[in-house]
This record gives sequence, structure tokens and C-alpha cells, in this order.
Amino acid sequence: MEINKILVGIDFKVSNSQLIKLSFQLAQNLNAQLTFLHCYHPNADDLNTQKEDPEKYHLQELVKLIDPFAVGFNEVDFGYDVVSDFVVQGLTQYKEDDNYDLIILGKKKNESWIPIKSNSIRLSELISTPVIIVPEDFRLIDINHIAFNLEFEFKEIEKIYDLLIFCNAFNAILTCIHVTDAKSKIEAQNNIGVYHKLFEGHILEDVINFELVENANGRELEFFAKDNEVDFLVLSKTRKTWHNQYLKSKEEIISEQISIPIMLLDF
Repeated sequence: MEINKILVGIDFKVSNSQLIKLSFQLAQNLNAQLTFLHCYHPNADDLNTQKEDPEKYHLQELVKLIDPFAVGFNEVDFGYDVVSDFVVQGLTQYKEDDNYDLIILGKKKNESWIPIKSNSIRLSELISTPVIIVPEDFRLIDINHIAFNLEFEFKEIEKIYDLLIFCNAFNAILTCIHVTDAKSKIEAQNNIGVYHKLFEGHILEDVINFELVENANGRELEFFAKDNEVDFLVLSKTRKTWHNQYLKSKEEIISEQISIPIMLLDF
């Protein structure tokens, strides 16, 4: 998971300050190039006399929004762009055209009684690139503790090594947690033992640990994150099947429960 280019989606209708700060922080620590992208769809408001050139207007607004946050990040190579398109389609195409390694998006709280899927979740379902979803009420302090929801799949081992490199950029510790129930607890303990042997050296260096968490009505990751001061939660994307394609995904549910960024990885 080498991250050299980061694409950040900006929506003028929500608060972006924490999203922008986090993006600069990630780009600085990962030594990555940063692009802020605003997608707009022309409407009647864009056609008034003050916006004879909608693209120029939106770009100016984007620059005014981003530049104040760039102070203090002089070494970060960043830029901005706007495209006339719907958010999901515009970001997806832009990402494909320039081969970005990481997408960062904000997520507004759904205050409607209608269960509307956010653009960030919709986009994450369409691409294989890692996506970081930043809740609107997130407040950036430091990234010291990252938690990864372990499912005991073989491909996760490679991702754990990738996450250790990611954590190293922030001097953060990685906790791999697996949610289990009473019936599966013994098997889960055996699996954790295997991971302990695989990562014994890293455990001794105190950069990673593994924990079992008992099922708590679907809120165990939320409780763990709060109780252990987790700054970042990493999840594997839910595989879509005929049985679950119309159901809320795990990542969508959790993104509504917690107020820290969630990184979604594709397996």
C-alpha cells in the first residue's frame, strides 16, 4: 500500500476544516502529493451574473478555502482542481485518470429519517483504492493509535504489514482486533496465537498488538475505539453479494456510530 498521491473530495456545503487539516497531515507524514478536488453540477445559481464562468468561480472558492490551511505545511506538494460533474462520478473518473493511491472524503451526518447512503460510502463501493472517510464532527489531535478490524483472512497478513508502515509514519501503534462470540471464542484464540507467532518481533517492539473483543450487539468496534482512544479505524470493505447488496454494509453502519476517520481497504 504505497501512497504517493492523495485525492481529497471537497464539498462546499459541509464543514471541511478538519478534513483539510487531516489531509495535509497525512500528505506531510507520508511524503505524498495532495490534490483537492471539488465537483459541482451546474445549476440555476451558477448562471447568474456573478458567476458567468462557473468553473472559475468554484476554483476561486476552493483556493480561498484551502490556502489558509496550507500554512505550516510548506513541504507538502499540493494543488486544486474543479470538475463539472456529480460527486461520485467526478471523483471516480478523476481518480482513474491520474492513478491516485488514496481517496479522502468527508461524511455529513444524515439528519433525515430516510436512510440515504452517503457519497463517500457509494464511492468506496465502486473503487479498489483505499478510502478514508472523515466524519463531519471529527476533531484532529494526533494519530497515535490505529485499530484494524481483523477477520482472519489470509490476505489480511499483507495488509497488516502495509498498516505497520503506515503507522510508522506517525509513530502510532497498531491494534488488530477481532470480534467474536462465545461459540467461536476458542477458535478465535487459536487464530490470534498464530498471528502472535507471525508478528512476534513487531510485538516485542511494541508497535502492534492483537485483541479479541466480545460481540456487543454490533457496537463493539465503537466501544473499543472510545475506551482505547483509537484515532483511526481500518476496515475491510464488505463484499457485495446477492444476499447483502440491499442491506447496510458494516462500514456504513460503523461510520454512523463513531466520530473518528475510517479507512476502508479492498481485499
